[in-house]
Amino acid sequence: MITMNNISNLSVIIQNGEIVNYYGRPSYQKTKRALKHTLIEMMTELPFEQISITALCDRAEISRITFYSHYNDKYALVDDIFQDMIRKGNELYQKHQAEN
Repeated sequence: MITMNNISNLSVIIQNGEIVNYYGRPSYQKTKRALKHTLIEMMTELPFEQISITALCDRAEISRITFYSHYNDKYALVDDIFQDMIRKGNELYQKHQAEN
């Protein structure tokens, strides 16, 4: 089901309970995935300390304003990546436990 909500002049398209479009920009989750993927890619080329928010955003084709609407800094982004890894590891562990 697709619905269009107007909240304080903000247009939001919701599909199956998830925001899929906001002002014509990529969805919230799609933007976060792009930032995560780009940071991981850049870390194969440069040490984390040398990666700037500006370079990350340029490569991900995302504005700095958008970056900061999702994360406070690059450390919050890398923490989100680690949390994803922990979550996926736990899911695999639970799956293997259920199979045994």
